[in-house]
Amino acid sequence: METHLKNISKINAKKIFDSLDEKTLINYNEYVEKSEISRDLTAIFEKVQEQIGSINNNSYKFDLNFGIEMYELLFNKYKVRERHASNMQLWYALQLKEVPHIVYARWGLKEERFLQNTRRVYLWTLWWYIHISWQGNKEKTFQVLEKNNTDTLVQLVERIGRNGYRIELYRKIMYYHHQHRKDGENRNLIRKVMKLNTIRCKIIEPELHDGGIDQYASDLFSYFN
Repeated sequence: METHLKNISKINAKKIFDSLDEKTLINYNEYVEKSEISRDLTAIFEKVQEQIGSINNNSYKFDLNFGIEMYELLFNKYKVRERHASNMQLWYALQLKEVPHIVYARWGLKEERFLQNTRRVYLWTLWWYIHISWQGNKEKTFQVLEKNNTDTLVQLVERIGRNGYRIELYRKIMYYHHQHRKDGENRNLIRKVMKLNTIRCKIIEPELHDGGIDQYASDLFSYFN
């Protein structure tokens, strides 16, 4: 299955980033003739922004709501799968040629969110956060993630192994994180669990754990109770 989204090199992405103009980004709908995917993502952006109000005051809420809607759009309509999502050139093109105004609305002109830091390229982080947390449908995924915060997103997405993400394991971890978390303890819990997982994965394969991946993930949280 192939996606027809564009790709651009990091060198060209840097050139486009250096040419970005804040006035154009703020008034993007007036200045730029948009492609189909740009129109689709802009419609989602405007809907979510209307629902939550100020992005600055509701940053994680925006990330989650926009992220889930973006994920479903890219997965279902544009056929973006793990192989495509691992290609940073796709995200450079999407963020800099199609919807730079969305990245700007969330992060301003921070270069690391456009291209400089691979693991912090904004739409890349959102797609993978939703993908590795997916619980089978949009409603269940939202329920599992809604009480998290930006630090939870960072702890999960930036802990990518040499061979990529353990998708099934991460989805179970997020399921049990939702079951075990308590208000005010969320940040420390996910950080401790992810560190413990890194240590344990060096000595045991989660699939070979007694009870399989599900029990392995559950035991990570039981360790701290």
